[in-house]
Amino acid sequence: MRDRAPAGARHGLMSVPREAAHGRNERMTILNWPGRDALPPVRKWSASAPRQLYRDRRISVEEVQVSTGTGKPFSHQVIRFASESVAAVVHNQGRGVLMLYRHRFITSRAGLALPAGGIEPGEHPVDAGSREVFEETGCKLQDARLMGSADVLPGLADKRFWFVFGTAAGNDVPEPADAHESTALYWVPVSELFSLMSGGLISAQPSMLALLYAERAGLLRELPH
Repeated sequence: MRDRAPAGARHGLMSVPREAAHGRNERMTILNWPGRDALPPVRKWSASAPRQLYRDRRISVEEVQVSTGTGKPFSHQVIRFASESVAAVVHNQGRGVLMLYRHRFITSRAGLALPAGGIEPGEHPVDAGSREVFEETGCKLQDARLMGSADVLPGLADKRFWFVFGTAAGNDVPEPADAHESTALYWVPVSELFSLMSGGLISAQPSMLALLYAERAGLLRELPH
């Protein structure tokens, strides 16, 4: 005799227990996606006035008391950045994507990363991306366009990254002003990008998101062999 599917499952719904989260025998229903325009009002959390723990020209660290609407408020630390940032996908159809091979002392990891940096006051993300590419690689970004943006660590910080795409020539370039940023510059074949992500050599979230944006938009087409 076949096991019977839960009634909710037969209608595209699935009920799951909530014991782990609430310590009591309740169930919540996972719904079918209704479409963006049919989403219900979101249940918002609220925070108290912040208490500043640290501040400099780049970041501030605050402590707030957070209320979820149920239960006791809890303390949470928030990092706020003075500026937004940009990461640039630089593509050459015959050679791949331009990436910096560098070491990050905070995570003590070496890996590949896209040119990236802070957006200056009043600067458009595309202009910022072009500037960062030139400063870090010596390449001049051509046909630059904005792909999108993302909050890269919304549970802890308000850092927003913008993602820019453009092309560049594959020949030699003058030594960049920020040559100290990397050990070497590489044109990485598009066919290897995703294995490098899964293998951990591309691990910086902004670089991964920008590359996924570009791939999903069909911008990383290579010349036929």
